[in-house]
Amino acid sequence: MNENNFQTLKIEWRKLAKALNKYNQAYAYGNSLIPDDSYDSIKARLQEIEVIIGPQKSSPLQKIGHEVDRKAIVHTVPMLSLDHGYGNEWIATICKRVSNNEWIAEHKIDGIAIELRYINGKLSQAITRGDGKYGYDVTMHVQDIVPIIDKENLQVRGELYMTWKNFYSIQNLFATPRNAVAAKIMSKTNQNHIKIDFMAHELVNSNYETYAQSIQYIKSLKLQTMPTYICKNYNDIQQFFTDVQNLRNDLEYPIDGIVIKINDLSKWKQLGAHLTAPRYAFAIKFMPQTQHTEIKDIIMQVGKFGTITPVAILKPIEIQGSTISKATIHNLEELYKKNYQPKDIVQIAKAGDIIPYIQQIVSKNSTETVNIIKQCPVCKSIIEKRNSTWKCMAGWNCEAQKLQRMSHFVSKKAFDIKGLGEKILQDFIKQNWIKFPVDILNLDLLNDKQLHLRNGWQRKSVEKLQKSIMHARKRPLHNVIYGLCIENIGYDASQILAKNFDSLQHFVNSFLSENYICDIAKIGPIMVESIKNFLIKDMWIEKLLKIL
Repeated sequence: MNENNFQTLKIEWRKLAKALNKYNQAYAYGNSLIPDDSYDSIKARLQEIEVIIGPQKSSPLQKIGHEVDRKAIVHTVPMLSLDHGYGNEWIATICKRVSNNEWIAEHKIDGIAIELRYINGKLSQAITRGDGKYGYDVTMHVQDIVPIIDKENLQVRGELYMTWKNFYSIQNLFATPRNAVAAKIMSKTNQNHIKIDFMAHELVNSNYETYAQSIQYIKSLKLQTMPTYICKNYNDIQQFFTDVQNLRNDLEYPIDGIVIKINDLSKWKQLGAHLTAPRYAFAIKFMPQTQHTEIKDIIMQVGKFGTITPVAILKPIEIQGSTISKATIHNLEELYKKNYQPKDIVQIAKAGDIIPYIQQIVSKNSTETVNIIKQCPVCKSIIEKRNSTWKCMAGWNCEAQKLQRMSHFVSKKAFDIKGLGEKILQDFIKQNWIKFPVDILNLDLLNDKQLHLRNGWQRKSVEKLQKSIMHARKRPLHNVIYGLCIENIGYDASQILAKNFDSLQHFVNSFLSENYICDIAKIGPIMVESIKNFLIKDMWIEKLLKIL
């Protein structure tokens, strides 16, 4: 392989690894940002690239989950994830890989994995999976839903989940039951309105001969357990999978597949595990649920860094209880390649219960070809191709980018200025009250009468805005760095950077210094270049330094 091909693959690897780390982090805290099969495709492509360029030290393929950023508690036995695939083909692969075994099959509840530690029959700790080696303590959120047991010292693993009945009472607050569970256990206070349950599926360090015996023991302790079924061979597993798939909508809790485990626990020790998953247990997921619908229109969205993303506006359809009226198309390259057009009938998939996407064209009803876009749909500036995406390079001269960056500046993880939604920000921009984000921090200096003249603004609203701005000026450094909206610098990177500088002035002076060499762990050359470019081009940072 020549050097150019190697570098091309390395660039693609970095992009995919960054995306996978982002999705892993979100999933660790209960938020699925993309469909499961889309995630699996990215992971498979990353594996293909590493076969060619070799394993990478920082590869997300070598991690079980996302690193824990709260008080870490070590797992006495690593809490691994499961290798998984889809449907009967994956079942056949498993049975060929690990043959001649009796299996125990269970529902794969779509919840959050947890470990319960009992001392003398009382719950001592409840710990999340975390990164597999370390989890974090969520005891306060589960102590009321698990029983006191006979005077036993043991560790039990299972799933925290929410029944559909409990979810329907609060579904206006959360996208999925899993998101609701995550919200409860991530909260620093008791969220009593969020009702969750626990179902056990493993006894850690079991002394029993079979998995079925250990489950019976857990049941005897009055802990709720997964329904279990014995499967002798491929046909049994396939039949169980089909039955569960047909009955999934009748269950009281959400599932996204089944799990099979070898019943003989001595074989667990023989087979062991690879880096991230055991070789004696596997997940078999349902294929994404789909519906056919018509594309009504295709619009172009412009992101805060100018990335242009096509969005298909759809004739509304129902999938898994929610109405789908639009689906994001990955990028312009995909739009040109697939030639999606209004009037085309497409198959929409919604894996993971969250993000809809176009799986394929069912009926091509348009004979036209997608027009190649050469200008930004908002500001009409010339667009440029950067890697696999097209970008508007106008920056602050593009109204779409300006509004998105303003919204980022006031967001909760940044300056946390409440009451400034997009419509209000648009109004303030139109009034020429704010040209750059820093101007938002001076809105409290406006004449009260000016603010009162805005539609919907009462004195209480003005006072809240003024108070919020006062607090914003005292935000910690990591929130400030994140609020700057620097490309390639997310919230995690902002936290890392903040630990290495005393103040925003120190941060700015260091990166603008010709002699400064950044040797901060996890802050790579692309991120350093992005920071320097921002500080050189975005001169409003000087005004911000005077305010903070």
